[in-house]
This record gives sequence, structure tokens and C-alpha cells, in this order.
Amino acid sequence: MNEEFFGETLSFDNWDELRNHLDSFYPSWVFRGQRRAKWPLQSSLERVAQSYDPKFRMDLERFFVFQFKRRAHNYLSSSLLPSDEGSSLEWLALMQHHGAPTRLLDFTKSPYVASFFAAEEAEDECAVWAIDTGWCRGEAQLKIIDRCDPIDFKSLDFQLRNPETLCKIVEKVFFETPPISWVLPVEPYRMNERLTVQQGCFLCQGDVGHSFEENLVGSSEPDEVRNYVKKLVMPPETAKEALYDLYSMNINRASLFPGIDGFAQSLKHQIVSRDEEHLVRMLEETLIDEKIEELRKKAARPDPLSSID
Repeated sequence: MNEEFFGETLSFDNWDELRNHLDSFYPSWVFRGQRRAKWPLQSSLERVAQSYDPKFRMDLERFFVFQFKRRAHNYLSSSLLPSDEGSSLEWLALMQHHGAPTRLLDFTKSPYVASFFAAEEAEDECAVWAIDTGWCRGEAQLKIIDRCDPIDFKSLDFQLRNPETLCKIVEKVFFETPPISWVLPVEPYRMNERLTVQQGCFLCQGDVGHSFEENLVGSSEPDEVRNYVKKLVMPPETAKEALYDLYSMNINRASLFPGIDGFAQSLKHQIVSRDEEHLVRMLEETLIDEKIEELRKKAARPDPLSSID
């Protein structure tokens, strides 16, 4: 399963044109940036388990979750851990945050954050994926109504948007019934700082025995899927333009990853897409700042001769 199933793939040779296109999406759309346009939409669990028979993937997921639950308390304070009765979604979100293999795929509600993640390490063509979560929820409602006890259909859309009730629905449909192919937008009840800053959310596949893309196809007819899944491609030069503009919008590693690591990783983007004249000016300003700091420190030091009568 790959590009042939995603109908509309658009390439942009100009960042302004792409930015205008991103602004045209409705609020129900979410976005994911990938630094290589050729990469499929694929969860970390799918990547890790791709050499195994698909029928074992759910068992592998159970293994990862079980081991994480057993040992997470050695590394995280109890306030950061879900309760003993915590839902599988809460545990998967915590695992995803710390880099463990899960069925969740990171997305963001901000097309600009997604553009940054696509462009920051791009070596070739990169891509921003866009998926309509309104369509995902609509398809999910049909699956839930068909597979669960009678549910008030009118209130189901609200329940799918409410993190507290969503966790219960995901628990019942994803983990207590035979797997079904679908993709559902989810958010954990407790949002960590990184998810909040990045306007993050997850897309969760229903059947880990099939690929994420196959789950998307399973959500609807292939021809219909093409209307709700878009792939926007940037060549390297457009990616450089994007980074320069995004940095001026304060979208960089320092703002998206709070803490010293994010700040340190953001330094390289201060010179990205800059011409040589601008770089020379930046270095001259740095030398001036260093000289001022040296004079300030010198002025703050006591004069050793002042204590001699």
C-alpha cells in the first residue's frame, strides 16, 4: 500500500504558494511532516514489527505495553504515570512520548508545525500529510454502532471528541473486540507539555495486523479516501524557504521542545536559508555582543590597586 491509494499529491516549488494552500484547510484537518516524501504513513510499531508475521503484531504490542508498565516507575514519578486503572490509550500515549513502539502516529493541528518537522532535516523532497479527522470520526461512528452495544448516535460524535469518554470507547473497540480496520483521531485525557506546545494529537489504527495505510483504506472506499488524505511535497529549496519563514514565526526546536535540549538543537536553524552577507552580519553582531559582555564583567570586577593606601 503506498502513493497510488492517495489520490492527490501536490508539489510546491514556492513556500508562499504552499503556505496559502495550508491556510485553506478546514479546522478538522490534522497534519504530519515527514522529512522524506517517499516514506509511507507508518506507526513505530509497524516499523519495528514489519519483519514478523502480521498476526503476531498484537501480541508484540501487548509485550511492549506489559514491559513498559512494569518498569516505567523506575524512571518516572508516580504523578506522571496513569493509575492502575488507566486506559490503554493513556499508556500508549506515554509510551509514544518516550519513544516506545506503539500503534499511534503523531500528528498536529498546526500545518506550520508539521511543515517544520518536514523541512528541518530534509535531504531530498519532504512532505506534509493532511487528513480530515471529521471524515475519520464519521467512519468511526459507523464502526462503533455496528460493533458495540446500542449507543446514542446523536451523542457519539461528542463522545469521540471528549478525551475522557474517548478513552473508554477506544478501550472497548480496540482492545476488547476482534480488530477492525479503521483510523481514529485520539488525545489522552492528560496532555503533556510537548503535546500542548506542538498542538499535537494522535491517529490510532484499529487493526495492528494491517498497515496504517490499509487501516485508512478500511475506513472507507479507496476513491473516497482520496478526498480526505492529501500529500503536499516540498523540494529542498522550498524546505529552506519554509524554515526561514517558520523561524521568524518562532516555530523551531526551542519552542516546540521546551528545555535545554530543544534550545541547543534550535541553534542550527538560526543560520538556515541565510545568505553569506547576513551570516557575516550575524557573526559581527556576536563579536560586538561578546566585547560588550567582556567590558561589563571587567567593570564589575574590583580594581586590585584600589585597596592599596
